[in-house]
Amino acid sequence: MSTEVAPTGKLVVPARYRNQKVEQLGTGISSGFPIIRIKGKEWSLSMGKDEEYDIDGRSIDVVILRDPAINSRTYYPGGYQGAASKGKRPTCWSMDGKRPDADVEEPESPVCDTCPRNRTHTNDQGMKVRDCANGRRLAVLPWPEWTTALLGKPLIKPCLLRVPGASLQALKVYGEDLGRMGFPYFALRTTISFEKKSEFPKLIFEKGVVLKDEELDIIDELRILSDISYITGENGMRTVGGGGEPAEPEEVKAPAPKPAAVSLAQAYAAAKTEAATEVKEGEILPPEKPKKVRKVQVTHNGKAPEPAPAETAPQEAQGESHPEPKNVEPAAEAVEDDDEALRNEVMNLLGR
Repeated sequence: MSTEVAPTGKLVVPARYRNQKVEQLGTGISSGFPIIRIKGKEWSLSMGKDEEYDIDGRSIDVVILRDPAINSRTYYPGGYQGAASKGKRPTCWSMDGKRPDADVEEPESPVCDTCPRNRTHTNDQGMKVRDCANGRRLAVLPWPEWTTALLGKPLIKPCLLRVPGASLQALKVYGEDLGRMGFPYFALRTTISFEKKSEFPKLIFEKGVVLKDEELDIIDELRILSDISYITGENGMRTVGGGGEPAEPEEVKAPAPKPAAVSLAQAYAAAKTEAATEVKEGEILPPEKPKKVRKVQVTHNGKAPEPAPAETAPQEAQGESHPEPKNVEPAAEAVEDDDEALRNEVMNLLGR
C-alpha cells in the first residue's frame, strides 16, 4: 500500500492509526540543555562546553517549569571547589538521592541515607556541613528579556538550575506560599536572588509578574517536552558521561551587544520561525510545482510568426554586421517537454 502524501508535503496518517497514541522514536535521548550556574554570588549561563556567559546583576527572572520533588546528591573529595573542580566528575553521585547511580565506578555506600559522606560534621570554619552535597534540579525557562540582552537573541529552551542544599528550605517556603494561594508555580515569573548577609550563596525566591494567557500557552508547550524530565533527573539524565555534575566550560566568551527587549510570545514565535526555515536531514519537502507548458503559435499559412527585430547593438554603430536570423519551421502542436522544444529550436536554427 502506497504512502499518502498531502499537497503541503506533510504525511497523511493511515486511517487505522488515527486517533491512537503515537509511539515516538528517540525515547530516552536528550538533545542537551543549557545550565544556569551559581558562581559565588554571581550567575552565569552555560550553553555548551566552550560557551559560557557571565550574567550582570544579582537576580534573574525565570519561569519554573518543573520541580522533580526529589533531591540529587554529589560528592567531591574536599567539596566542590568551583574553578578547581572545573571539568571534573564527582566521585559519587545520585540523581534520586537514595542510591548511587548505576554508572558510579566506586560508590561510597550502597544507600545514601546510611553513607558516611552524608553525615553532618563541623568544618574548619566552624560550619556544619556534609561531604555529600544535596540539591534540587529545577527545569526553568529564563525570561527572554535578559537572555536577549546576553546572547543577542532570546533563549526559548528549558534550562537546568540546581538549587544548592542551603537554599532548599527557601524553595520549600516559596512553594508552600504559592500552594496556600492555590497558584501554580509555573504560572508566574519567579525572581531569584542571593541573600546579602549570608557568607555562602543562599538563594531567595520571590513572586514576580503573573503570565498572560498567550504566555501560558507557550509554557504549557514547554512543560511537555521530553527534555524536562532529563533536566530534573527523573529519567536518569547524565550530563557528563554519567556524572551528576556537568563539565565546566573551558572558555568564557564576551557577551553580545544588547538588542531591544522582546516579549515571550514574540520570542517564541521567532524561535519557531527560525526552526521552520532550516531544512533538516530526512525532512519531507512539498512536491515541486509542475512545469509550465510552452506553446508555439501557428499562423494561417502553417509557419511560425517572424521574430521581432532585435534592438540595434552598440557594435552596429561601428559598422559591424550580423547575419539575419532564419525563419522558424512550423510546429503542428503544443510542445510539452522543455528539453525537446529546445532541441527542435536548435536544429531549426542550424537548418536541419
